[in-house]
Amino acid sequence: TNLTSLSISYDSTNTNLYGFVIKDTSEQAYYKSTATSTISWSGETSFAFTAGDLGHISSAQEAAGTSTLAVALREGGFYRFSDLTPTRATLLNSIDADTDTVYSLTTDGTSLWLLTVDSTTDSALYKCATCPTTTPTWTSLTAPWTGQTNLTSVSLTYDSTNSDLVAMSIKDTSEQAYFISTDATTISWGSQTSFGFTAQDKGHISSPQEG
Repeated sequence: TNLTSLSISYDSTNTNLYGFVIKDTSEQAYYKSTATSTISWSGETSFAFTAGDLGHISSAQEAAGTSTLAVALREGGFYRFSDLTPTRATLLNSIDADTDTVYSLTTDGTSLWLLTVDSTTDSALYKCATCPTTTPTWTSLTAPWTGQTNLTSVSLTYDSTNSDLVAMSIKDTSEQAYFISTDATTISWGSQTSFGFTAQDKGHISSPQEG
């Protein structure tokens, strides 16, 4: 009932798939797993977020072992993070009382960066320098896209080879997909490049957490 959002991750250590979902009339988040060879799903486990008004669950494309698997989602005016231990479901506190429902989270292993669709014209970028902690401090950074038209979706990837952030978006009246990059320290965005897809009717761009 009321299935609204899905994500999937590959556990390369155990060759398992993990599925994540927001569903039920109460809007709760759950996960379940299966071996890739059999596709026989386990029973579901609740993340034990505060039910109601949960938005867009996301997870890394790949993780090395269950201890590195995690999800992020929006809970009312808060962004929440949890590994597979439900008691750790409240590590990220409010970020500017933000209620954006389209966002992407990435990390270099120390800092977290959060990119959101702030409105149909502007994206917003936030950083937590030493996360996760129980009392994180988030700062607002220069966003990759402002003053745009029809901004509908974003994604963010950390380039570990070059220590860069690479942002992707769908925008413009024609609904085209673009990418743009910056050094993760200086946050000075370059020029955007179109992916060259056939324009029109695009939905939800996504990318790996790290590349």
